[in-house]
Amino acid sequence: MAAAMTVYGSLDSSQTDRVVVVAIKKATSGKTVGLKLAHPTAYGSLAHYELSGVSPQLTRTTDVAAKAENAWVVSLPAQSVAVLVPQP
Repeated sequence: MAAAMTVYGSLDSSQTDRVVVVAIKKATSGKTVGLKLAHPTAYGSLAHYELSGVSPQLTRTTDVAAKAENAWVVSLPAQSVAVLVPQP
């Protein structure tokens, strides 16, 4: 059985408080997921960009407020790509 989602993270070596997370939702149904980031910087929200449906354009959606320090709950639609950028 193939994974329903794949998540990648990157850290900018020249600006260590810049983190980017890419979540690829492969399943045919949406899902709400929890994301916890281990980082010395306290981030208050996530800038949320999404690619879904038939439009091939990455679109900024509503920012996601942290539920706890460096922890968020994010809704991901079916067969979508989310680019999540923590904001201090």
